[in-house]
Amino acid sequence: MVSEIDGIDARLDRAKENIINLTGEISAFLRRGGDGIVTPADFDHDEPSVQPGNATIPSRLGALVGDSIYLMRSALDHLAWHLVKAAGGDPGPRTAFPVFALDPARHAESLATYQGCVEGMRDTAKGRIERLQPYHRHGRRQQNVLWILDDLSRTDRHTALPLRISISAGASAASDKNDQGTTYVSFARFGKLTDVAVADGLWLLWHATRGIYASFAVELTCPRDLRIDRPKEALASPVAQLAEPADLDGPRNDVASNFLTNVEQDHTTGP
Repeated sequence: MVSEIDGIDARLDRAKENIINLTGEISAFLRRGGDGIVTPADFDHDEPSVQPGNATIPSRLGALVGDSIYLMRSALDHLAWHLVKAAGGDPGPRTAFPVFALDPARHAESLATYQGCVEGMRDTAKGRIERLQPYHRHGRRQQNVLWILDDLSRTDRHTALPLRISISAGASAASDKNDQGTTYVSFARFGKLTDVAVADGLWLLWHATRGIYASFAVELTCPRDLRIDRPKEALASPVAQLAEPADLDGPRNDVASNFLTNVEQDHTTGP
């Protein structure tokens, strides 16, 4: 018999497969012949699919991004369901992993919604979820991984996620005017930041989601069914496990690197 909690692992595994497949398809989209990545010099012709900024990016790429985000957000909702069952309760239609940008205690309706999401969970699980909420970050809540994941998930339900082609300056751009950098597919909006390489952003969200899942190992009643090395994963930074640069669809520029560092500190230090 397959354990129900395997559904969380299955979603995270499938999201990972999607990210890997997406990275390969993005690389193929950006290549010319077999000789490497498109450079800004290639933008001189009239092909609309490679114009920087307003490129016509294949809809399939956006669908793969949306699928990955859905699977990660769904994994957290499945986690909420199992936290209620682990506490001996019966999950209901309101059971979900809440993500609130504003303190729900300020509004009766929001508070009722939040309480409905976590009703039936153990107090330790409720406390852990509450500490993860973006509203603790105040002005930095749009740099919180849960807020970003939930925002992208809500956007993808109704419209295509905003992707674009960006250009990252080469390492020697300041000294070599001929170094025109490299193009990559990016999120046009990723929290407060734009032009985060798609693979960077998705790996960040994937590792953060997996780390959150692992952190609830104590509250779950089937430790043998939790397919995660709990002591190691629960303590390790989710961002520190990002894929190597060779696995990414584009370079991580300085702004994106600083953003990822800030998110890592935000996730590990808490409010």
